[in-house]
Amino acid sequence: MCRSYCLKFPFVLLFLAWVGFADETVATQEPDMLDRAWEEYRFLSLDQAESYFKQVQSKDGDTERVREAKLGLAMIKQYAESGKDLAGAEAMYKEILNEGAQGEVAALIRLNLADILIAAEEEEALSYLNS
Repeated sequence: MCRSYCLKFPFVLLFLAWVGFADETVATQEPDMLDRAWEEYRFLSLDQAESYFKQVQSKDGDTERVREAKLGLAMIKQYAESGKDLAGAEAMYKEILNEGAQGEVAALIRLNLADILIAAEEEEALSYLNS
């Protein structure tokens, strides 16, 4: 009886130690600042999201992450309930495109630019929708 229990006991201890270590590792990892920014954006905590996006812009060396943070800031400027800055958003979108944004990000930016220009009743909006 003791023999089968005693043989399993070390494995049980190893498993419990591994589970405990994994839980501690997950609990101590801080969420990524860019992920936090997008989460706050989704919750419409735009002031907090803006703060996080700006931190990523100033502290992160990865150009793709900085570009994504800039996109988040432009979207806040465009879609804020109060204090919209459509001209600022448009300038940021164009800057991101000029930096070489491609694929889905570029398509999203063109749609947002078209939305800004449609709201201003500008003919240029069609050029973004057709590209």
